[in-house]
Amino acid sequence: MLLLTFLPFVLIAIVANLSERSPRYRWITYGLLILSNLSLLFSVLLVLLMWLALEIGERSREVLPMQPDWVMTAFGLGLTGLLSFLPLLRGVRRFLARGLNIDPDSAVHTTALVFAVYLVGLSLLQLPLVGGLEGLERLDASLGQSELWQQALALLVLALIGVGLGLRRSVRETAARLGARWAAWPTWFGVVGLVILLQALDFGVSVGWYALAPASYEQVGRISQRLFGGFASPWGALALGVAAGLGEETLFRGALQPRFGLLLTSLLFAVIHVQYGFLSPAILVIFIVGLTLGWLRNRWGLLACIAAHALYNVLNLLLASLWP
Repeated sequence: MLLLTFLPFVLIAIVANLSERSPRYRWITYGLLILSNLSLLFSVLLVLLMWLALEIGERSREVLPMQPDWVMTAFGLGLTGLLSFLPLLRGVRRFLARGLNIDPDSAVHTTALVFAVYLVGLSLLQLPLVGGLEGLERLDASLGQSELWQQALALLVLALIGVGLGLRRSVRETAARLGARWAAWPTWFGVVGLVILLQALDFGVSVGWYALAPASYEQVGRISQRLFGGFASPWGALALGVAAGLGEETLFRGALQPRFGLLLTSLLFAVIHVQYGFLSPAILVIFIVGLTLGWLRNRWGLLACIAAHALYNVLNLLLASLWP
């Protein structure tokens, strides 16, 4: 169950928030983060042992539906585990505080930094784990309604717990911290206008991408069709738009952006869409979309971001049938 994979992170976030009121939880937080980092390093050994077992038995193709790049997967896990220790060093946090709105002595902010390393490392590991875009294309996997809403709920819960809902902030204080305020009616026309501009950018980049690298463009298109093809109907597109907008915007623009800033948050947002390739025009568009949504959050609040993200996704899915 997808929700269970987020449970350890939610538990660590709970303990970290408790440390804001009771210092004894601070050391428990650091202990849990160290154990979490060590588990990543231990997983390197498990990956290598699995690789050896499958290679010796020559059963890799029989047992697994994909062909992982075992060396890159093990290397990425190890590097992520090692880098995750850096935010635990106060000197590193003090250095990062020069450019980020964080408190070097806050266990909550330390946890957020460690989780950011996890997010980057584990997101980028998805492609070598399935054998690159070629492996992802061959993999018979699609996103269903259950997985969609579980992921949205997990991101939402992580964001709310992360900012301290029920632990150190009331509902009203949490809403204020996330920037969840109702924008004035005229601003919603601006939201629609921004979404139309982003769709035009998306279309223009797609045309250029297809002209310069049609094979790459069509490959990513096939992967997207397989992953999200079940949401091509109006109701499916609405479900995907609302779920992604609610979960991703609450976490990235609501919880993280006030601490990590517009640029870093937009980069993290782009990284989680690695199914479009490590470096591709699609990732560039997503980064620009992230910057736009971040600006929107600062100007009109989180609710405008959620609406814009949802509308952008809905239009992308519905227009895909007209301009594949």
